[in-house]
Amino acid sequence: MTASGHEAFYDVIDAPSERGAVDGEPVSESGNSPGAVRSPSTAGRAGRFVLGLVMVVGSALGLGWAVRHYALSTPRFAIEEVDVRGARRLGTRAVMEAAGIEKGRNIFALDALTAERRLVEVPWVEKAHIERKLPGTLVVDLVEREAAAVTSVDGALYLVARSGDPFKRLEPGDPFDLPVITGLDPRDFGRDRDHARERLGGALELLRRYRALPVSKRYDAEEVHLAPGGEAVLMVGEKAIALYLGEPPWQKQLLRAARVLERVRAGREPSAVFADNRAHPERVVVRMR
Repeated sequence: MTASGHEAFYDVIDAPSERGAVDGEPVSESGNSPGAVRSPSTAGRAGRFVLGLVMVVGSALGLGWAVRHYALSTPRFAIEEVDVRGARRLGTRAVMEAAGIEKGRNIFALDALTAERRLVEVPWVEKAHIERKLPGTLVVDLVEREAAAVTSVDGALYLVARSGDPFKRLEPGDPFDLPVITGLDPRDFGRDRDHARERLGGALELLRRYRALPVSKRYDAEEVHLAPGGEAVLMVGEKAIALYLGEPPWQKQLLRAARVLERVRAGREPSAVFADNRAHPERVVVRMR
C-alpha cells in the first residue's frame, strides 16, 4: 500500500537463472538442457583426439610393417651356419634336408615349429628344437633314439628303442650286433600295442640285468625268446646256450643260471640251463652238449 492509498500492482518477473534455464525447462548439472547440442569447441576437441589416435596407430602399423619387411628381405639375416647338436646317426646335411633348411635363406622366413615337426618324423629323432642366433646361425638340438634290440614285426626286422618301441625297419648301415627279441606275434601290435610294448620292455629289462653280471663279458646275450605264457629263454654265447628262466620276475633265475655258467670249464659248455622249476626253484638242471 502506497502513501497515496492506491494499490499498485507490480508484475513479478523471475529473472533467468544464471545456469541458463529457459521457459522453465530443467537444467542438467552440466549447465546444458537435456536437448542441448554440445558446443562446437567440445566436438572439435573430440574429433582432433580421434584423428590423432588414428594417426598414431597408423604410424605404428606402418613402422611394424617396415621393420618386418626389412628383416625378411635384408641379406644380413641370411642363414650362414647350421649348428647341429646331439646327432650321432644323422649328419648336418641330412638334418638340413629333413628340416627344410637352406643356407642363404632368410632366417626369419623359416618356420621353426614346422621344421621341428619334420625332424621328429625321422625315425632316429626322438626330440628336436631349433633356435635362431642372429644374425645368421641356426642351432638344431636333437635327441636321437638308441637301438637296444631287434624284433620282428609283420615279417620284417625292426630296431627297438629302449622305451620298447619298434621305431625303424632294419636297413643296411644300421646296427646289426644287437640281441634279437623273438616270440611276439606281429598281430599283437595291431590288437594291443601297449601290451606288446610292455612285453618288449620286459625283454629289454632282462637283457639289461644280464649285462650287469660279470658272466655276460664271457657270454654275450644273443636272443630273448618270449613264449605266449610269458616265459623267457635267454640265448647267450657264440654257441647259443639256452637259459630257461620261466615267468617273470627273472632276477633269481638269472642269478642261478649265471652261477652255472661261471663254473663251466672251457670245452665243456652246456647246451641248456633250466632254472625255471617253480616247484623247486633251488634246483637247476644242466644239459651238456
